[in-house]
Amino acid sequence: MKNSILVALLFSSSTMLAQTTSPIFQASAGEQRAVASGPEFTWDLKEYNFGEIAKDKPVTAEYKFKNTGNKPIIISEVKKTCGCTVPKWPEQPIMPGEEAVIKATYNAKNPGAFNKTITVVSNAEENYIYLRLKGKVLAAETTIDQL
Repeated sequence: MKNSILVALLFSSSTMLAQTTSPIFQASAGEQRAVASGPEFTWDLKEYNFGEIAKDKPVTAEYKFKNTGNKPIIISEVKKTCGCTVPKWPEQPIMPGEEAVIKATYNAKNPGAFNKTITVVSNAEENYIYLRLKGKVLAAETTIDQL
């Protein structure tokens, strides 16, 4: 009798463990894929290249993402590497399945190439995500009046 109770307990424990560690599947347009256990970013792109831009004309990159996890994403901070970049991000939680955008505006004051990084800090498993923006600011053209 004790052995049968012990076997039943072991069997039910292993069944419960198997259920909690099994991946959750989400069907989308005929395909199945595992859904992360917790919040997870899926980005359209992580690097934005402006190419050549005019001096003194601020430009904005948009980094679109979707929460493909099963818990809300909470972005606590977006860090910038210099005062020439201004990030904006959603302050409310991004629910599973929802999409959102992080914007980064670069102030094109100085001619030459630039390569900037913004760091997204969140509650996702990958707590720090690095987004890049780059390009080249063209020097203002010299006119005859300036000579």
